[in-house]
Amino acid sequence: MKPVLRYLLKRAADRLILFVASMIFLFLFIRVVPIWYYGEDPFITALRFQVGPARGTEVVVAELVKQYGLDKPIFPDQFITFMKNLVTLDFGVSFYSRQPVWEEIALRLPNTLALTTSAFILNVLIGFYLGWYSTARRGRMADSIVMQASIWSFIVPAYLMAIVLLILLAYLPKLYGITLFPLPPLTPPPPKPVSLGFIEIPLPGFDFFYYLSLPVMSIVVAGFGGLAYYVRQLTVSELGQDYIVTARAKGLDEDTIMRRHVFRNVRPPVVTALTLSIPGLFGGLIITERIFSYYGMGLYFIQALENNDYPAIAALFYLFTLLTVIALYLVDILVAVFDPRVRLEGR
Repeated sequence: MKPVLRYLLKRAADRLILFVASMIFLFLFIRVVPIWYYGEDPFITALRFQVGPARGTEVVVAELVKQYGLDKPIFPDQFITFMKNLVTLDFGVSFYSRQPVWEEIALRLPNTLALTTSAFILNVLIGFYLGWYSTARRGRMADSIVMQASIWSFIVPAYLMAIVLLILLAYLPKLYGITLFPLPPLTPPPPKPVSLGFIEIPLPGFDFFYYLSLPVMSIVVAGFGGLAYYVRQLTVSELGQDYIVTARAKGLDEDTIMRRHVFRNVRPPVVTALTLSIPGLFGGLIITERIFSYYGMGLYFIQALENNDYPAIAALFYLFTLLTVIALYLVDILVAVFDPRVRLEGR
């Protein structure tokens, strides 16, 4: 078996084990721990609260408990049903809205994916470019300015930046009759189908990106600094290696050294750093969407927690974990492509 194939299979097995272990811990945290801590099932209590104090409440609650399978033993009945439903993407019906959870997610998932993808791409482009730009002008005024901005961006929390931008660019201009950005709640319009002859493809319009702009801006402004500083420090360290001295002794110009040698050796650790930032990006979206009342998965997750909506909580944890694991495995593939040492680790 080729080393690269052995590496990819090994990483795939690792990611699968990580995913299954996460689902087991998820079940323990949302079913076993609450019952052990409170002495009663909080989800049954939530159903009783939602039904209200009307006559016949216990009969209705008992029917709902049976419908959701909460009357069965936790092990093995509820655990097996829980795992089977997640694998088959059967998330059930929401406690709160009484609508299928998958339909609720399908309305919000495109908005969250658009926000996550846009913020991640812009963070990578801006952070890498500024780090590279600062390295090329190390010791100058431009280098100092970029590094100060990067450190400031790194230490400012994303939620604080979201609040500041929301006040400065949305609320204050509105007081003077100026609309720069939309006020919360932010509900991007669905993509419009565009006909390409034999097929129609949904494409987002200007309004979609207009509602997306302020949340993306808050994440990028508070997120590019860490990558820019890391790229700059890593590149400067690489420029002090012996092979760089040898390349200069051969008469190679700085652009060729940076492009052919330094950039090639900097890519693997940068990709690894981006890997570590992906789970934090998904977690940060929950707070960002809450602040902007952005119609996405993060806001839906907060609402599910507030309402003890067990099917929605399980489904959202599942999807966040699945997206994170897939992203991590894709980065594993990129690391194997960029770094030959990884492809040969099996030998």
